[in-house]
Amino acid sequence: MVDAQTSAPPPQESRGTAMGWWLLAGVGLALVLTFTVLAAVHGTQLHHNSGAWATLAADLRQGLLYRPLEQDGVYGGTRFMPLFPILHAFVMRFVSDPLDSGILAGLLGLAVFVWGFTASLRRARLAAGPGAACLALVLLLVPVAEAGPTARGDLLSVAFGLLGLAAALGEPPTRRALVLAATCFALAWYARFLTVSACAAVCLHWWWTGRRRPAAVLASGTVGIAALLTVATQVASDGRFLGILRTCMTGESTWLHYLRGAAGVRRMVFDDPALVAFVVVAVPVLLLGWRRLRSDPLLLAALLAWGLVTLIGDTPGVARNHLIEALALSGLALARALTMPDRDRSLVAGVVVASAVAASMMLGWIGNAWNPKESYRLEFARALALMPREGGPVLSDQPYLPLAAGERPQILDAYMVLVLSLEQPAFREPLLRDLRARRFRAVALIYDPDTERGDRYYRESHFGGEFLPALRSGYTRHPDSGRYTVFVRRE
Repeated sequence: MVDAQTSAPPPQESRGTAMGWWLLAGVGLALVLTFTVLAAVHGTQLHHNSGAWATLAADLRQGLLYRPLEQDGVYGGTRFMPLFPILHAFVMRFVSDPLDSGILAGLLGLAVFVWGFTASLRRARLAAGPGAACLALVLLLVPVAEAGPTARGDLLSVAFGLLGLAAALGEPPTRRALVLAATCFALAWYARFLTVSACAAVCLHWWWTGRRRPAAVLASGTVGIAALLTVATQVASDGRFLGILRTCMTGESTWLHYLRGAAGVRRMVFDDPALVAFVVVAVPVLLLGWRRLRSDPLLLAALLAWGLVTLIGDTPGVARNHLIEALALSGLALARALTMPDRDRSLVAGVVVASAVAASMMLGWIGNAWNPKESYRLEFARALALMPREGGPVLSDQPYLPLAAGERPQILDAYMVLVLSLEQPAFREPLLRDLRARRFRAVALIYDPDTERGDRYYRESHFGGEFLPALRSGYTRHPDSGRYTVFVRRE
């Protein structure tokens, strides 16, 4: 059974309309390229989570896959899946610097993301001009833009989901297409365990349209490959993988967090005006297309992704990077709507406005990337210059700092130290003892704990509990601290 919407050729457009779409796409992609290059040069987008990803890769280069939760004062614990650290560790074979190799690995993830998006456009037989414009729009949105030139696996996971979607679209599924789709969907999960919307949409679409055997084969194949990857990782990590993930994923989540998920999504979206413009356009289009839900896997995938992010939107640790899958699938659904007959295009005419707003907002990001004061590379150098050269390791909730100093980070993820301490109050005791004993030659923090924001952050988000009193008992704030607040031993 062939879906008419995926097999029919797109309607022809006038030459002027086609040129307009390509002009919009060209301007957007030029802005994306400019921002990506500048951000990569200055390291602007290197979040502390990037440092955790990079530390996983650095550990892997030393033959260690998933460090123990705590051993000799060195802390593990992470929510991150293995695929991107494996890619990053591979890149480090050729580019040893953890910052440069992380940026390169992130750009490879971005390239695969673009490949997956364009492959889905082609397999769905959507018009190239509107499709390219929607791709540019998605790439300009802040959650996607800031995940590109940095060591994070968010784009890679969504990219494999898009490639799996592309393999499953079009003609009735062949055995080769089923194997390829199942493999890509399993790799998407292996990069980020919540990237499941595209796979679920394809299975539901096939089931509803009478292709129940391929749906069952795809679902079982995806689960089977994911299970094989899990077993292999469990063995390679000496039995730590499942235990660490099970412990870390419990987090601080309660039923109240899930009930308030929509409020969390609202906060993430309203962080950026371009996201607001995109959602104002995309969500009505998705909802107004409900009659096509059974026949349009792109629309179904987008709605499932928004449903998932709305469910988890208020849970601890969830940030706007969790919007990426929903934004990418919404971009495909918008491209579908723009390819439909003229009478339906009134629903999505605001996409052009949203594109312009997104592009204008991204100019601010480009300005930040150009500004050397916002360069993480300079801030790393400044923080390291304030630290004594000898006298123990560096402690930081930005693992890239010790990596930049050529050391093994003592903390993989400071958030997980807080989470695990809530379940096991004695878990962070070795860390507190080391602080009181002044074991570290310096402590470098993302925020200044002498401010209201910083004090709350280190009580509620990173480390928690008695961390700040233990820090202040043995260390004093360096007066020349910049972006990172550096503490050195008290005399």
